[in-house]
Amino acid sequence: MALGCPRCDSQALTPFGGRSILDGKRKRRCEGCGAILGPPRNRAALGFFFVLAVAVTALCVPTAWDIATGQFNWNGVEEHKPSAILVFVGCLVGPAVIALTTMCLTREMPRRLP
Repeated sequence: MALGCPRCDSQALTPFGGRSILDGKRKRRCEGCGAILGPPRNRAALGFFFVLAVAVTALCVPTAWDIATGQFNWNGVEEHKPSAILVFVGCLVGPAVIALTTMCLTREMPRRLP
């Protein structure tokens, strides 16, 4: 897989900085223009995780609010009671994943060359 700089179309990209906590990939520095590019990641997968995190947050926050205020109607869901702990964890993890994927999606990345 050949990578190129989106600014100057140079193929001279060298690894730069430490490894990412997210997936162990490293940033790239373009030798042609000196641009520092984010690690090459799959934008479709990042977009999927972003949408999934938005859905988790959209479902967990109102449910957590109803549980916390005692307004949640438990009738008819006795055998499928959602775990309150998982709902509250979803309220924390969802926004964190949204922030992380947004950061990765907005960072300029090398492009794949044909």
